[in-house]
Amino acid sequence: MPAAGVTRYASSPLPPIEEYYDHFHHDAGELTGLLLTAAPAEPSTERMIMNRISPETYSLLPTPQSCTFDAGTLQLTDRDSYQFPPEAEFAATELRRAVAGPVATGQPAAAVQFQPDDSLAPEAYVIDLETGRLLIRASSGTGYLYAVQTLRQLLAQQDGNRLPTGRIEDCPHFQWRGFMLDSARNFQSVERIKLCLDWLAAIKINRFHWHLVDTQAWRLEIKRYPRLTEVGSVRGEGTEVEGGFYSRDDIRAIVAYAAERGITIIPEIEMPAHSNAIIYCYPELSCQGTPLGNREIAQGHYHFTGQTDDVRNLCAGKELVFEMLDHILEETAALFPGPWLHVGGDERVRDLWSKCPHCRQRMAEEELPDEIMLQLYFMNRICRKVHKLGKTPIMWAENPERGIPDYAIVQGWRGPETKLAAAAGRPVICSDNPYFYLDYYPYAHMQGIEWLPEMNLRKVYEYRPEPTLAPEELPQLLGTEAPLWTSWVESYEIDQYMFPRLLAVAENQWQPPETPHDYDRFKAKTDRLEPYFNSLGIHYAKPLSERPFQSVIPQAVIDTNLKHYPGFPPEKALTPSRYCYSWSAEKPSAASYFAIFWPEARPAATLVLRFGKTEETYGVPYGAAIEASRDGENFVRVGTVNARRAECSLPGHDWRAIRLRFPAELAEELVIREVVLR
Repeated sequence: MPAAGVTRYASSPLPPIEEYYDHFHHDAGELTGLLLTAAPAEPSTERMIMNRISPETYSLLPTPQSCTFDAGTLQLTDRDSYQFPPEAEFAATELRRAVAGPVATGQPAAAVQFQPDDSLAPEAYVIDLETGRLLIRASSGTGYLYAVQTLRQLLAQQDGNRLPTGRIEDCPHFQWRGFMLDSARNFQSVERIKLCLDWLAAIKINRFHWHLVDTQAWRLEIKRYPRLTEVGSVRGEGTEVEGGFYSRDDIRAIVAYAAERGITIIPEIEMPAHSNAIIYCYPELSCQGTPLGNREIAQGHYHFTGQTDDVRNLCAGKELVFEMLDHILEETAALFPGPWLHVGGDERVRDLWSKCPHCRQRMAEEELPDEIMLQLYFMNRICRKVHKLGKTPIMWAENPERGIPDYAIVQGWRGPETKLAAAAGRPVICSDNPYFYLDYYPYAHMQGIEWLPEMNLRKVYEYRPEPTLAPEELPQLLGTEAPLWTSWVESYEIDQYMFPRLLAVAENQWQPPETPHDYDRFKAKTDRLEPYFNSLGIHYAKPLSERPFQSVIPQAVIDTNLKHYPGFPPEKALTPSRYCYSWSAEKPSAASYFAIFWPEARPAATLVLRFGKTEETYGVPYGAAIEASRDGENFVRVGTVNARRAECSLPGHDWRAIRLRFPAELAEELVIREVVLR
């Protein structure tokens, strides 16, 4: 039922999405045509017109195409009357929620109207702000919602639910404004996924590419093949098992949640590589046809980077592979109503197929000269299946200029690929990794994976793919997408990898390329909006010197006489991320110690310590004594470090501290990856 003071009225149906795509081009002149509306309100003599809002007035991201403000004020209250068509109900509800907290007393109620305007493109909107009246015009629920997202940012910058009077006219540049989240390597809860969708909606990102399967785990429930989630979603061995997957009901709820926020979900079923999780469940799908061994071998070592000595491809020569993939794609397509389905296609392990008799037979039958052409055969066959299911296939770029169906979309992730695909006449999404891969560090050495490059906010903001393309190639560029791979990114910290860099991505997705770029002004906007994004549960990435550490032992204090490298301070031993570690800058000796104290005694039966850099034994303090203390002063020995993982019993007492003492000088520096009290 509508709230008191709310009137509903019918509106005309939305135009089909194909019409919207035909409407949208990259020519800036045509963007103006999208905003042709009724005659603007009479300008005030005091009105100030701005092509772009400066940080000195209001900061809005992504920046609207046109704003005019004057000296008046629109006061919103909890008594305002709302009128909206059915497709604007969610947007109206969100605006009511934003008008919260203290409201001015004695103010007359304002009239808030959501008005259909079929002359606007589906994601465009116009806001007229007048004293006592707020008018939002759009042609779709998404357009109304985007208008409200802009208003929420304005409201956050003034006290008392006040808005400046004036007009905002806005529409996006790119039709594809994407973000990808990897839920295979590290699992995020349904609640965390929904929160992430809220963040995307707040900055008008409209595509959520969901990487659900990989070597490390299979996260999507498939009814026909229950082992995929019963076995393939579980990681680790013994006491170190973790798991998680999304049930069919979870998927339906998340899809509906996203749609309400103007976001289409694109599921990804990775193939033929990145497939150890499915092969662990069904070994016959690989060329070898033999079991992978224990889960650690199958899915990568404990730290889940996916580096394993037995990485396999799905076999391109076995019909049962295609039969099973067909069934999986059918169930996936039924769960996700959007028009796209991502089928992976990247990083095939080379030279495996050429050694497989099944694959060699397929190559002979199909007259395929090499593994590259066999992969094209594999992906073309999968694309045809997806097309029959009524979906448009998307694939990572691997030889994008050769043999890909005309209806398939290419996603370029290495610089030349976007241009190669566009030059070949293929629709393409740009995700060039030096500028879009959000797992790359926002600051140098933020976590400690040495090979990862730095990708700071300025680098993201100052890159656009359009200059790399010839004029005739530009129409093939659908837009851009920023992937967040989670090999070393835990669920709790995804916001710090997303923001504020995703604001730069969203700004460039929204603005045409000829828009003047001013990094200092953009940075000032992100700073001014940080409190607003904090209120949404978002924490910006910070330099190491400013970044708060989330400790697994609350209020713990570390005392050590070992010097540490700047990017790997002692506190990193206590973070809940398995990919974050402390690293001493000197070799421990008999005089060295590393102690952890906490304010009050706490019960603990077991202490677990993990040492060594990722996938290495370097940094393990073999022979070191593990000590514990009940009062923080007197220590007793409870164990010795004999391996990367040390587990000690702490029987019958509450404990206040633990400490490492070392034998004669060790051969290597000290790396502490994890401390767990149970």
